[in-house]
Amino acid sequence: MSATPGRAAPRVLMIGWEFPPRYSGGLGVACEGLVRGLLTLGVELVLLLPRRPGGAPGPGIAASAGRLRLIPMRTSLEPYGRGGGLYGDDLWDEVSRLAAVARVVAREERCDVIHVHDWMTYPAGLAASDASGRPLLAHVHATEFSRSGGGPGNPVIQDVERQTLRRAARVLCVSRFTASVVRRRYNVSPEKIRVVHNAIDGAAVAAARRPSPGHPVVLFAGRLTRQKGPSRFLEAARLVRQARPEAVFVMAGDGDRRAWLEERAEELGLADVVAFPGFLPASALRSLYAEASVYVLPSVAEPFGLTVLEALGQGAPTIVSRQAGVGEVVRSVIRVDAADPAALAARILWLIDSPAVRRQLSRRGRAEVARMSWEQPAARCLEVYRELA
Repeated sequence: MSATPGRAAPRVLMIGWEFPPRYSGGLGVACEGLVRGLLTLGVELVLLLPRRPGGAPGPGIAASAGRLRLIPMRTSLEPYGRGGGLYGDDLWDEVSRLAAVARVVAREERCDVIHVHDWMTYPAGLAASDASGRPLLAHVHATEFSRSGGGPGNPVIQDVERQTLRRAARVLCVSRFTASVVRRRYNVSPEKIRVVHNAIDGAAVAAARRPSPGHPVVLFAGRLTRQKGPSRFLEAARLVRQARPEAVFVMAGDGDRRAWLEERAEELGLADVVAFPGFLPASALRSLYAEASVYVLPSVAEPFGLTVLEALGQGAPTIVSRQAGVGEVVRSVIRVDAADPAALAARILWLIDSPAVRRQLSRRGRAEVARMSWEQPAARCLEVYRELA
C-alpha cells in the first residue's frame, strides 16, 4: 500500500509521549505502529517526543529517516508504574515544557497537520496549532474516565481533555466504545469524530502454539491499576484454584496497585500460585502468551486492548471484558462481564477443560491477526489528514 498516486502526502507534526524502546504499554506501541505505517504510505513526519537519554527508534523507523525528522525533548520522566507515582513527580512541569517546545517547533517546521496522542500531549498540540495556524488532530487512546476505571478521575486532566477535544478539528478514537465516551462525557460533535482501530503487524504472528507446560497457566498482562481489573482476576483465580489446584497464574505488569495485589493474593491463599514478574520486555511477554493456557483481559473500562491482539498472535485462547474496544475487531475471543468474577472463573475453567476449543480459538485468533497491519489504521489517519490539509 502507498500514498495515492499524483497526490502529495501531507507533512505532519506528530507529538507523542511514550515511544519504544521506553514505554509502558499500548500508547507507546500504538504510536510506533502508526509511525511505521504512515512512513510506509509516504507521509512525512516531524516527531516530537520527550525522551530519556539513550535509546533510539527501532530499525523500521530508522530505515525511513528520509521522511522522518525526530526531535527529542530530554526528560527524566519514567513511564506509568516504572518510577515514582504517575510518570514521576515532575509530570505537570514536563507537560508544560513539552507545550513550550512544541510552540517553537511548530513555527520552525512546515507542517500541514498537528497530530497528538492522549492528554499529556494535548497542551502541546494546542500550542503548536496556535503558533502555526495548522489544524489539530487529537488522538484518544484513553480518557480519564477509562483510566480511573469509571471513577471520578482527575478533574484537571478531564478539563485538559474537554478543552482540547472541543477545540480540535478532528478527534480520532481507538474504538466505537471510546468514541461514545468522548461524545457523552465531553459533548464532542459526532461529525468530527473518526474511529481508527489499533492493529498489529501480522508478520509477527506465531506459526504454531508452543507445547503446554503440563499444567494450566492463566495469564494477565497489563498495568496493575484499577482500570485493568486485576483484583477481579485474583477473585476469579481463587475460584479456579478451588476446582483445579494445579493451575498457576501470572500477573505481568506494574502499576500503583501492585503491592496491594500481592497482599491480596496472600489473603486469598494464592501467594504460592500467583507470580508477579513485573513489567516485561516484548520478547518475554510473547513467550508468556505462547505458553498460556488462557489469556485474560478483565478491564473495567478498556478503550481498546492491544494485548489481546498480541496474545491472539501467539495463539493464546483469550477471554476479554465486554467493556473492551478490541472486541469490535476480533471474533475469536470469549467475552464476559468484567464485574462478574464467578462468570470469568467459569469461562477460564471451561477453556482449561476443553483442549479442542482452545485449539480452535488459537487457530482462528492467529488467522485473524495475520490479516492485520499498522498500514490499515495509518491509511485511515492519512484520509483524515487530507480532510484537514
